[in-house]
Amino acid sequence: MNGKPRQFFKILRRLISYDQTDVPNKSPLSALSSSQVFYRLFCLIFAYPISLSLWLVFRVLSLRYRVSIYILKAFRPGWGSTYLNMLEPLCRQLQQEDMGRHLKILVDPGESVSGTLVKSYEPHFTFYLDDRRKFARLIAYLIPKSGLEKKHLNTSDKYKPGWHCPPSKNYLDHRTMVPSDLVKMDVNVGNFVLFAHSSKNYYKERVSKEVFSNMSHRFYDLSNYRLALSNISRNNLKIIRVGTEVDELPTSLKDLPIIDYTGKNRTEEGEFWLYENCKFLLSATSGAFWFARRFDRPTLLTNSYAWPLAGYFSTLFTPMIFRSTETGRLLSFAEMLEIRNDANFLESQFMRDKHLELMPNSSFTIASAVEEILNVSNDRFLPTLEELNLMERHKAILASYNFVIAEKMTLPATSFLNEYSHLL
Repeated sequence: MNGKPRQFFKILRRLISYDQTDVPNKSPLSALSSSQVFYRLFCLIFAYPISLSLWLVFRVLSLRYRVSIYILKAFRPGWGSTYLNMLEPLCRQLQQEDMGRHLKILVDPGESVSGTLVKSYEPHFTFYLDDRRKFARLIAYLIPKSGLEKKHLNTSDKYKPGWHCPPSKNYLDHRTMVPSDLVKMDVNVGNFVLFAHSSKNYYKERVSKEVFSNMSHRFYDLSNYRLALSNISRNNLKIIRVGTEVDELPTSLKDLPIIDYTGKNRTEEGEFWLYENCKFLLSATSGAFWFARRFDRPTLLTNSYAWPLAGYFSTLFTPMIFRSTETGRLLSFAEMLEIRNDANFLESQFMRDKHLELMPNSSFTIASAVEEILNVSNDRFLPTLEELNLMERHKAILASYNFVIAEKMTLPATSFLNEYSHLL
């Protein structure tokens, strides 16, 4: 009997705090005042009978219609990568199925990252319920699952095969129109490359001090990107830096012809157009590649700290290498994957205890991978038999750790595998 009350209160806490809109670094209930808790309880009591009535209506409708309720994972503060890797594979799948009689309700308890992004997705659903429709969202959230399709989506959807389908329709539909603020930059479809990088300024306002203290692996000197960016420019491609609350570029990059589309220069719609129409995106430890991935634009994630394996992240990636601080030895790929299994493997204390450090990619590594993604974007990438063999050896290591090898999954650049073949 004791288990049932505990389960009841667990569900009640979840119902009260599922659309948490307050302090993100506190536990859901502790971030709410007593009056806020009572207000939400009142809303629950008032909304539940309406939810039951709607359930009955939907059960009748389900005789002729497919009725689906999709609930996104709550995330505050909002992260574009979290939102995209949950929603894009779902929308691709729904678009592929193209069912005329399908009532689709999206419950989005997260924080909107971009109004432009939401507008591009909203028409995919019959009802898009977010912070603008809080009470309606609560009603939909409470509708019983019995007899209906009710799915909870989370960040593991980055592994869903929906990514194999064509990109979901962008309902802003401004693909052929260059935004007015970009016209003066002489920007056209496919004549530019996007450059995005992690910034301390961005994370300081979004995570706790404790979390931020364990994020040092995201930040490093960007000087090693000079060679790659110079090569891009020599290919008659414009370089456009994108991002919000970005750190200042190092002096070594300031003389390069980089168009700075950040801060006050940036508009959401303009940035969205850039992601949709870029030649490719070069990411320096930034999740910005998800925005280009939304349109299946080629993407390269460099200095990856988490080894994006067995999912549909960037097109290619070059991970950081683990090195022993005691002997200077580079760890093998198998050893790095073994360490990756530990949930704390990126925390500062873990790295100190294990006497390990992460080595950022060299100028050569980044420039070689950029040349490879450029060939991919031009449909000129033809790997040699030796490179194909290296890729198969890499996949064999993944398989030994039970990673599923899937079509179009994110792969390391072959140039990276060739450079570090001795670690395979």
